[in-house]
Amino acid sequence: MKLELTLRRELIVDIGSSHTVIASRHKPQLYRVPSQAKITAVPAAPLPSARRSATRPANRPRENEAEQVLVMPVQHGKVVDAFAMEQVLKRVVKKAGTRWAFLAPRSVAALLVSPALPEEEISRMRAILIDVGFSRMNLIHAPFAAARGCGLPTDIPQGRMLMDLGGGKVYFAIFSMGELAAWWQEDFGGQDLDEAIVRYIARRYRASISRDAAEQVKLSIGSVYPAEKPQSMEGTAHDLFTGEGRQLSLGDSEIRDVLSDAFETVLLGFQRGFEDVSPEIAGDIARYGVILLGGGALLQGLPAFLAERTGLEFRLATDPSDAAVLGARGMLAEGKNGGRRHA
Repeated sequence: MKLELTLRRELIVDIGSSHTVIASRHKPQLYRVPSQAKITAVPAAPLPSARRSATRPANRPRENEAEQVLVMPVQHGKVVDAFAMEQVLKRVVKKAGTRWAFLAPRSVAALLVSPALPEEEISRMRAILIDVGFSRMNLIHAPFAAARGCGLPTDIPQGRMLMDLGGGKVYFAIFSMGELAAWWQEDFGGQDLDEAIVRYIARRYRASISRDAAEQVKLSIGSVYPAEKPQSMEGTAHDLFTGEGRQLSLGDSEIRDVLSDAFETVLLGFQRGFEDVSPEIAGDIARYGVILLGGGALLQGLPAFLAERTGLEFRLATDPSDAAVLGARGMLAEGKNGGRRHA
């Protein structure tokens, strides 16, 4: 029995639209890779995400008939390409090194999921993780893990709220008496902000940039609230008519307008969900504010912007990007359930 416990490992798996993270409940390191994979595909064939289900394809194209395409297997928090997702998970396990080279057959995946994940999606994720080498999958509801990672009390009568802005979705969670008093999500995330910048460059400058380039613009000078000092950056774009490269000079004020307009989707979603909250809990949220987490929460000026638009206080979590994973580790160490179940 003692030998069995030594061989068994429970690894936390957080699959996001932008990044995928794996962490051990016993080790401090977090291992992160972009949620994207280069897949060999036949030219003129549909992208893998458009033609594959949750099963591994039987055949791969021959090298002399194929080309490499970059596939984003997670869209708005949902895995749409199982084969590409397997490649991402294998890459992050490999990045962790020989420490987890023994992955099969005793390792258990503690997968962070939304509370409303359909059974069909659970079955798809189980198949993917087993193909990667895990022996079993347990589920941990991401809002509870995030609350634990933020130090947000969930077992008190007063309502407490968090907002998680990821790469492909944003969710809102309100806790009271150890339960989710309310939970809802919107199909909007950091990638939608990147796309908004791409569309703006095309409309305003008649030029094209990649989504990766748009993300760099967002990270460099992007904000949703005026900064103390104006910022600008130079970049290269391709003319839409000639295809030739040319230099662009972008200012933070124009990008701020783009991002602020895009955030209207989040504000509307916030308002829609908040209308169904009881007056007592709404009063608690007005008193205690909202905790912000997720990679998208690092956008410059976001707490001040949301506070101005909603009248509520917004505070950034101590470790916004990894709060949910760190919280899941704490829950496993303490043996807490937090919505956890076998799958």
